Amino acid sequence: CQSMVKIVIAGPRKSGKSVLANFLANPTTEISKGEYRATQGVRIVEFETKLAGVKGMVSVELWDSSGDRQYEGCWPAIAHGVHGVALVLNADDMPDDGEVEAWYQAFFKTPGLRKAQTTIFVNKCMYFGNGTQDVAIPKVLEKGTIVHTNLQDDPDAARAAFEAMLDGATKAARESSDREESSILG
Repeated sequence: CQSMVKIVIAGPRKSGKSVLANFLANPTTEISKGEYRATQGVRIVEFETKLAGVKGMVSVELWDSSGDRQYEGCWPAIAHGVHGVALVLNADDMPDDGEVEAWYQAFFKTPGLRKAQTTIFVNKCMYFGNGTQDVAIPKVLEKGTIVHTNLQDDPDAARAAFEAMLDGATKAARESSDREESSILG
């Protein structure tokens, strides 16, 4: 039985969302240290993966959303039907609490979304600066699952955190599908 899971990667500009999405979809892809290229609107990356404890393959739609707030009006459509959310923040350039609150409200407050379906990646973007991983986490995120990542030095940590969240999202997607089937069948 194959599951289709929709995961949104959201967060501010220049936080490494697209680099993370490319790595998760294809771990053999070289981690880019090149020039920054902004995502326009949203980019959907599709791939299949096998999760421990899940029968069959999991088909993933990874919605890599733009960090540009000009697309904020699109956020409800991007969040519609989501099974999991990864909020990506740049450890070298943490946004202010107000900006993080907007991302949190738009994506983490999606009805039915549980903590197991969300992860906050505090990403060490080596190509944007020389900061440290000792960063102040905005208060709204303190109760979330926070993972410090550095794709250059420890890509396995990012993959493990994503797979844990994907496991929670896959279970939620299957529960939702089962409820929908039950309501149709009466």
